Amino acid sequence: MTDEIEVLKAELNELMYPQDRPRDPKAVVAKRDELRRVQMARLCGDGILYYDSNNSGGSWWLKDEDWKALEDAGWTVHWAMRVRTQYGVMWESGRNYDDDPLSMLERPKLGKRWPDKTDGFRSDDEILHVNTSYEEALENDARWLGALACSAAKAGPDPEALVAEFERLTGQNSGDEGCNCCGPPHSFRWTSPDGQEGYGQIEVTSRFTGFS
Repeated sequence: MTDEIEVLKAELNELMYPQDRPRDPKAVVAKRDELRRVQMARLCGDGILYYDSNNSGGSWWLKDEDWKALEDAGWTVHWAMRVRTQYGVMWESGRNYDDDPLSMLERPKLGKRWPDKTDGFRSDDEILHVNTSYEEALENDARWLGALACSAAKAGPDPEALVAEFERLTGQNSGDEGCNCCGPPHSFRWTSPDGQEGYGQIEVTSRFTGFS
């Protein structure tokens, strides 16, 4: 029996990267929402916390071993991926940039990203290799601007508890201000079981204060 999520993922991929017609933004949003609802139901009512790292002040705040600790604790780490661009073959950030809701849980192997000059997507990149573990990324020295990864995600019912787990595993302070030009080094996005999103509220010189 074909898995419903895999079918929806393939349908979304076709809508996101059509080969012979313009992209239909409304159809993409509708399919993404449908996929998100099925995905959340599969998670038995849990939501997803998405973490994004920023090289505030010109350097990354998480070390290689921090990403390894997150992976060991069940976080899905988006390791750098090998892509072919108009500038040549290179390692690129594994961030999902919302191009596929499942990429919060697994990196999508999308293959060709078809050109579309109207929406700002880097749609002419060809994904050559997606690292799936710390060991693989380290062995390949898969680094984007020096970092093995820049984002991670984990499913769970309590976003505040997941933020606390992140702090415990990495030794980081989720409310660090960072530099005033680059912004804070850590940001969090929570997607609830019904697909609603909230962004972590970080006050200057204070700790993480919850989601809106």
